[in-house]
Amino acid sequence: MRVLLIGGTGSFSTRITEKALERGHEVLAYARGLRPLAPGINARLFRAERRALREHAAELASFAPDVVVDSICFSAADAEDLVALFPTVRRLVLIS
Repeated sequence: MRVLLIGGTGSFSTRITEKALERGHEVLAYARGLRPLAPGINARLFRAERRALREHAAELASFAPDVVVDSICFSAADAEDLVALFPTVRRLVLIS
C-alpha cells in the first residue's frame, strides 16, 4: 500500500513510518522539513507546511495514497480538508 503520512518527521510519526516500511508499504512523508527523516528511514519526503496541503493537492494525488495518516490534525478545518482532498482513500486516520 501507499501511505501518505502528514507530519512524518516527529518522534511519534517516525514510529508510524518505521512500522509501515517494515510491513512493506511505500511511504511519502509530508512535513516542513525542519527535521530530516531518521537515519535508515527509506521513505520519500515532501517538504511543505501543513497549511499548504490544498496547494499541493495535485502532487499528493499523483502519489495515489491508499492510506492517509495525519499526525498534525489539530482542527475541524484540518479534518475537513483531508476528507475533501482524499475522498477515495481506503483509510483516513487523524491523530492530534
